[in-house]
Amino acid sequence: MKKVLIYLCLMPLLVLVACDKEGLGDNYNFDNKVAPYVAFSSTAAVDAKEGATVVVPLTVRTAIQEELTITLSLSGAINREQTVVLPRGVLTVNSSITIPAGTIVSPATSATVTVALTKAVSSGGTEFTIGRLANPETQKKVLNITLP
Repeated sequence: MKKVLIYLCLMPLLVLVACDKEGLGDNYNFDNKVAPYVAFSSTAAVDAKEGATVVVPLTVRTAIQEELTITLSLSGAINREQTVVLPRGVLTVNSSITIPAGTIVSPATSATVTVALTKAVSSGGTEFTIGRLANPETQKKVLNITLP
């Protein structure tokens, strides 16, 4: 009976000593981190009427503790830069793009504007990556403008 009791007491020690010290849950690789980035919520084309306002939602990966100034570049029928400020602690912000009257030049009945996400800088001076995979070429949105 004593032998059985001794074996029962020693068995857990043998099991713990025999375990491999490297477990599946303690060997994560954090070297390949995703940098903080800004992106369009959707890059799908948007139809708009001349004289209307188009809302373009922008998103960040994680909420930050500083304001973020995001710069958009419009090219095509409209050529200008536009900025929008993302408040601290917020994940999304809407940028309103007004399509002025006279954007479509006669005899044309439609025009296109390409909206590109060009820059994002926090109030502390940190530059954010454009797009999830740091590829700004993927962060373009086309506005198809037609007459009202």
